Formats: sequence, C-alpha cells, structure tokens
Amino acid sequence: MAEPKNPTHGGSYLRMEDGSLRRLSEAEQASMQPSRLTFSQGVQKLLAQERYSATAVIERMKEAIGIANDADLAWIMGASQQSLWNRKNRNSVPYREAVFVAYFWECSLTYLLTGEGKLREDGHKYQFNDVSLDDI
Repeated sequence: MAEPKNPTHGGSYLRMEDGSLRRLSEAEQASMQPSRLTFSQGVQKLLAQERYSATAVIERMKEAIGIANDADLAWIMGASQQSLWNRKNRNSVPYREAVFVAYFWECSLTYLLTGEGKLREDGHKYQFNDVSLDDI
C-alpha cells in the first residue's frame, strides 16, 4: 500500500509496527475522540436536572416572595402568564428576574438558582405585601 503524500489530510492514520500507515475507519476515529460537550450542551445537560430547571427556579422565586400562583409572579416580573408558562415549557431559567427577586426580597441568589443553602440567613418568611412595589 502506498503511503499518502500528506497523511494529515483526508482522515486519520495509524502507524503500523512495520512503519506503514493505515487509514482509520470513521468508527475508529470516533472512538478515539474525547467526548466533549460544547458550552450550550453542558448548560442543557445541567438544566435537565430537576433542581436547576426553570420550573424549580420559578417555584423558589414564588417561595421567596411569599406568593402561591404564577399569575402574581408574572405580574411582578412584568410579563404575562403565557410568557411564564413558555419559560417553563422551554426550560428557560429567568436569571434576570431571579436577581431582581434576590435583591428586593433579600434572599440568596444561590438558593433561588440551585436550591442549595438557605433561602435567607435570618429565616424570615416574607409575604408579598412586605415589599412595596413603589420602592422598586
């Protein structure tokens, strides 16, 4: 078998014991490639875990504010209920809104986004009317 003039183009090659080159099949090439995720694939894999899902974050946001339904949260976020429903279905975490809730309702952003730690260090439970929307 004649060696290719430029073995770096046209596929991968394996040097044999006798010094010749053997072209690897696509399956062999794929098995030798390290399994790496792109950033967006990594984020999707992380969001697939229930505690990081948009639904879980939205539920923790409602807990922090002291409300029970999506309609009130949508109103606070300045969005429609349909928009909030779409976020849940697309698993689109409302990061900006979570920062807003953490700041104005004085709670842990880490807790809102991951469910880890405490909602508040002091253990205080807010009710929706504890924060004046005129201050926002």
